[in-house]
This record gives sequence, structure tokens and C-alpha cells, in this order.
Amino acid sequence: MPSPDADTPQVAVAAPPKKRKKAKTTPVAPPTRATTAELRADTALVSRLREAVMANVGPDGWTHLSAVGSAIRKHPAVVLKTYGYSRLKDLMVATDLFELQRNGSGTSGPVHARVK
Repeated sequence: MPSPDADTPQVAVAAPPKKRKKAKTTPVAPPTRATTAELRADTALVSRLREAVMANVGPDGWTHLSAVGSAIRKHPAVVLKTYGYSRLKDLMVATDLFELQRNGSGTSGPVHARVK
């Protein structure tokens, strides 16, 4: 005589998924911002910025900051974050080698630069 379990389909019960332990991350301190003197001492940075500004000068003598950013991105040796800056405008202001002006009202509008 067959056992009652022989005709009953067997259902496997999966074990509950194991919880993953979160990896412990070591906090990384953000790079400190380079000083004006440190930025000016970096001749590669200064020459790249000047070249980018001069290569894209408009008839009014000003260069749109987005054109400077595009030119800088072509040179992977210049990475803003290595100097502690996340915005090109802030880095250029910190060098104190360029004049910057915003065309527009308030805090909106394109930013233009030229060599002092």
C-alpha cells in the first residue's frame, strides 16, 4: 500500500534570503581647496586655462565659460576636483588671473571670462 505522501506533490520550501551586511566605508575627506598661490604655481593649469580662454575669444574680448570648460575637458591632466573645486567658475576666480562677468539679471545668465 502506497504511503499517503507518495501521491501528494512535494513542495520545497526555500530558506529566507540572508541579509547582507553593509560594507563599512571609511570616510574620505574632501580635498582642500588650493590657495591662489598654489594655483598660480601650477604652470600647467594656468597655461591650460589661458589657452582655453584665448582660443575662444569673441569679438567683444570675452569668452563664454562653457567654451573654456569644453576646452579644459579635452586635457585630462586638468581635473578641477584635484584642486578642490567642483565648478570651473570658482577655480578661475580663485586664480585671480581672470575677469569674470555674468550677462543676465541676478544669478542667472551665461558667465564670460577674459585674461586680466
